[in-house]
Amino acid sequence: MISGKMALQPKGRADEKEQVYRRADRGHAAPAMPQSMTLGSVFVVIAAITDSIYALAASAAKPALHAGLVSYLGARLGGGVLIGLGIYTALAESRDAR
Repeated sequence: MISGKMALQPKGRADEKEQVYRRADRGHAAPAMPQSMTLGSVFVVIAAITDSIYALAASAAKPALHAGLVSYLGARLGGGVLIGLGIYTALAESRDAR
């Protein structure tokens, strides 16, 4: 009797999968340490590049953001948002009370 799994897959395809699994079991898979080190290094390089871009953009935008009116409005808006969030938090119902 043919099992359901074998009936759905052609014989050649099942044999290919078994060969791949056997190859990995015999230790022919790539070592994990070099892959992990490469992936970690790529992550660090990309993070350093993006952080550098953010720092350069912030230093370029600093003179415009510290102008008199922009600084004043930014401080007032930021303070208003914090006060509004505080009031919302104080008046919000607890999830446990439901």
